[in-house]
Amino acid sequence: MDLSIIIVNYEAWPDTVCLVQRIQQLSNRLDQSVEIIVVDNGSQTHPLAKYCEEGAGVTYIRAERNRGFAAGVNLGWRASHGEYLLVMNPDLVLLPTFLDGVNRWINQLRQEVYRQIGVVGFRLYSPNGAPQHSTGFFPTLWWTVLGLLFPRERRKYRLGPRRVGRVDWVSGACFMVRRSVFETLHGLDERFFLYYEEVDFCWRVWKQKWQVVHDPQVGVIHLRPLEQRTVAPKLRVVLRHSLLHYFQKNLPYWQFMVMAVGVSIQAWTAYLLCGVISKMNGSRWIWRSILNITREMIRRRNRSNHMGNPGKDSLWDTILADEAQQVL
Repeated sequence: MDLSIIIVNYEAWPDTVCLVQRIQQLSNRLDQSVEIIVVDNGSQTHPLAKYCEEGAGVTYIRAERNRGFAAGVNLGWRASHGEYLLVMNPDLVLLPTFLDGVNRWINQLRQEVYRQIGVVGFRLYSPNGAPQHSTGFFPTLWWTVLGLLFPRERRKYRLGPRRVGRVDWVSGACFMVRRSVFETLHGLDERFFLYYEEVDFCWRVWKQKWQVVHDPQVGVIHLRPLEQRTVAPKLRVVLRHSLLHYFQKNLPYWQFMVMAVGVSIQAWTAYLLCGVISKMNGSRWIWRSILNITREMIRRRNRSNHMGNPGKDSLWDTILADEAQQVL
């Protein structure tokens, strides 16, 4: 098997089925063998699900509950057989030449001159044809704080190079990775429920001396990027957990602590406001959860510094409990 396409679905069956059908239509002309793996992260029953459950050439995996995007991708990876993995969001519309570009990259990556490339990211376009920001620099404390001055879609992402070139990281909405790289790194870090999992993965790719490149000539239409949507209050829990986990895992202790203190101050302020403004009272659990997350992550990081053992990461199970399942 040459290529395994992994699609993680959560309550997006119309998008997922349209994407699967488009892949089947375009893959017939490739000189590579292709398998499609659809992972459903515990969505509610939907009549369109039968297309993937019973469709020829589609491997369907259903998780009992939503454990997040990274965990869904890892389920697909473990069931796959391809030499290369192509991870795709359901809300993508494939341009006619997209799989031809993927096919070309597979043939190139098999050549000795490209042996150091581990991950390839592709251009994302908005439905109106405008290019979306689909790469970025690795986060630092100063860059994260400075990013608050920019529009939300530019705080994390950058447009990317005009030609094929190396970048720090590529968007998780659509990227291809060597199977050997994915296996060496043991997949995506499942402690990221959503957001920053691709940044962390590319960080680890670079640390292992592989390269991450972006090809702006191969692209797909991305219908609903997260950074352009209105952030639901419950999603704030996930976003802050992911940001703090990235800082805790990959950056110096003092940068994590400054970020954690900043998040705590913001959460305390919002928590108190929710108690004063009656129409915001229903959101108090969100900020309480963020405070609990931050407190636990500081405690665990301090224990790791003193004992060399951070202990089990059990934030979603023991701190948020059932509230975590309300998030997505």
